Amino acid sequence: MSLKDIRFQDRAIDFLKASMEGDKLSSSLLFFGPDSVGKSTTALMVAKALNCRTGGSPSYSCDRCTSCRKIEGRNHPDVHWIHPEGAGNKIRIERIRILKNDIVLKPFEGAAKFFIIEDAHLLTDAAANSLLKILEEPPRDSYIILIADDLYKIFFTIRSRCQWVLFSQAPLDALKNFLVKEHNVPEKEAHFLSHLSRGRIGKALEMKAAGSLERKNEIVDRFTQENIIFHEDPLFFDKRREEILDIMDVLINWYRDIFILNNNGDRSLIVNADRTEDLELISRSLSAESVSDTLREVIQARTDIAGNVNPKLVLSSLVSNMEK
Repeated sequence: MSLKDIRFQDRAIDFLKASMEGDKLSSSLLFFGPDSVGKSTTALMVAKALNCRTGGSPSYSCDRCTSCRKIEGRNHPDVHWIHPEGAGNKIRIERIRILKNDIVLKPFEGAAKFFIIEDAHLLTDAAANSLLKILEEPPRDSYIILIADDLYKIFFTIRSRCQWVLFSQAPLDALKNFLVKEHNVPEKEAHFLSHLSRGRIGKALEMKAAGSLERKNEIVDRFTQENIIFHEDPLFFDKRREEILDIMDVLINWYRDIFILNNNGDRSLIVNADRTEDLELISRSLSAESVSDTLREVIQARTDIAGNVNPKLVLSSLVSNMEK
């Protein structure tokens, strides 16, 4: 895989390719945009391109040489990945001190060194301040790439010293067609994946691999028909917060679809196209006020869980309110 294989990020890729081919690539880059749209993959591809041993275009990587294979496997000695870790899941000053010691050394076996900082908004104040000087004057043969989902979560002093590169979600129809044509996903499943992932290609492929259509229907059936949450069903409990948020997204889209049908809205916006008959039956049995109230409560529940409120309490309260 190389830069030309990154999908739905044409503007970002064209900018990076032009910068590399003109020998004008900034040594301090900030990739920002929604998660799972290709920021980390693109950082990897840039590192491959500038270290590829084939001697072709500066923006090209062959995927065959030793350097490309090592970088792809994330075991190249000149490409360093920095992640939040430890108590509080932060990037601490000790890790940035290691970066500063490593960056002044010559590349071990490649043409350029890369320091890729994932979730850069989780730098502590001390770590961010320590990083400032090196962002201003990194060695000629070194690049720092910061990755974040929101530009404005990054300290102003950090982002002002970087070249910004924006990454965006794919258009839903384009992602749907990609899943159908490139990954042989049935059309209704591709429709669901593109909408639930909100145009994030990495998230859509991750959900496909996890069998998300079947799981989605199990979530909907057991929540709406059995109220099984009250009995602490493992489908809903004992999950990572991120998994519970995914479940809440399924429920939000389900009740949003009912809301659309209940209000004679645009049917092309329905996410659960594989369950249209069930949705129509439910929408006819509920009042507009009831559907609106339920949708609002499910959205609020997701907001509370995302805000670190105990998921068990939130879900139990949600079911209790729905039963009234």
